[in-house]
Amino acid sequence: MRGRAVILSIILAAGFFAVSAQPVECEAVTVGDIVFLVDSSRSIRTENFKEVRTFLSKFIENLDIGPDKVRVGLAQYGTDPVQEFLLKDHMDKTSLLAAVDKIMFLDSGTETGKAINFIRDRYFTAEAGSRASQRVPQIAVVMSDGASSDDVPIPAKRLREHGVLVFAIGVGSYNRKELEIIANHPSEDFVITSDTFQALQGLRNTLLKSVCTSLEAQREALTERFADIFFLVDSALPQRQYILFRNELIRFIDQLDVGQSSYRIGLAQYGPDVKVEFYLNAHKSQAQYTRAVKSLQLQQQPGQAQNLGGALEFAAADFFRPEKGGRANQGARQFLVVVLGKDFKESVFSSAKKVKSEGVTVVTTSVTVPIESMLILSTEQFVFNTLKITQLMDVFTTKEVEVVTEGRRYLLVLNSLKSTNTGLNKSSNSCNNGD
Repeated sequence: MRGRAVILSIILAAGFFAVSAQPVECEAVTVGDIVFLVDSSRSIRTENFKEVRTFLSKFIENLDIGPDKVRVGLAQYGTDPVQEFLLKDHMDKTSLLAAVDKIMFLDSGTETGKAINFIRDRYFTAEAGSRASQRVPQIAVVMSDGASSDDVPIPAKRLREHGVLVFAIGVGSYNRKELEIIANHPSEDFVITSDTFQALQGLRNTLLKSVCTSLEAQREALTERFADIFFLVDSALPQRQYILFRNELIRFIDQLDVGQSSYRIGLAQYGPDVKVEFYLNAHKSQAQYTRAVKSLQLQQQPGQAQNLGGALEFAAADFFRPEKGGRANQGARQFLVVVLGKDFKESVFSSAKKVKSEGVTVVTTSVTVPIESMLILSTEQFVFNTLKITQLMDVFTTKEVEVVTEGRRYLLVLNSLKSTNTGLNKSSNSCNNGD
């Protein structure tokens, strides 16, 4: 499976004992920030930790290290995290390899959550050498041999929200569920496991080629700032609202840089069943998208209940698959925009949660459904009381989001910290006038 090969390569390409020449794919890799977070708890043992050092050294040997090229940082953790070297500390391969060779085994407990917070706050900053503001790919590789004794989900979520693509490696007595919590989704692309430390050294040139391909894809993704956007439209949308939505979607496509190498759009409608109008890889030009939207006709079925829960289940399993145009494994952000015509009566919380668990941001929009209902579906603050899709442009092109209503602009109450890691204020569910 291609996605799995990419992840395996990022993690295990270091397993080369001897590489005669840099693979052609690696010649295209120009830039990247990679931070390793290495488990150094007592369960690993000294002889296995030597395998970790070998893994790291062989990985680095095959990268083009430099201040304007690939930078590598590394932290260890046991009961407490330890700063070994930051992204800014070693700008040439010789000094970087020497630093890896000096890493000492900690032989202590396992507090992975604390360590993840540590690299987010200490490593992925401009002061530490991170070039995120220059749209350089940010990658974390978390290595673990067992379950953590502290909380992991919240630190892992915050690291991913910080713009870091997270891979998780489990070796020996690893905890698969915890690795899936740490890593980006889908887990089959971002989680790799091995029964022994010695097996880390077993994968060779093909995997190094894949890691270089992945880094280059990340760079292109950040440069283009592309996303996969799939619209799921209620077929019971009243005719007047439908016409407004369709015309707005045509304008949206006209304003957005759509295409197979930039923003991709898919569309489906739901009633009792789901009908996919076109997948993310169906159209290659603005003209093709526009023709497809203009020809869209809602298939209303009077007397039949709308199965929103079933539609969300289908979306989670189908819409963003790689073979249908989804690019999560290339770093593309993924959005499901649910266009509601009327309030829903069935319970959809678990179905919406399944979509989000795949790493998809759920955006809900309607002029008739109460915000309180839409919040059940949406990802945090992504709720809009409008069908003017063009007013949602910033959702897909920036990280700054506001709630738009017909004729007015409102801001949802967020936490008081100014950060890209925004969310609803748990003490209030009201809206403030943002004029």
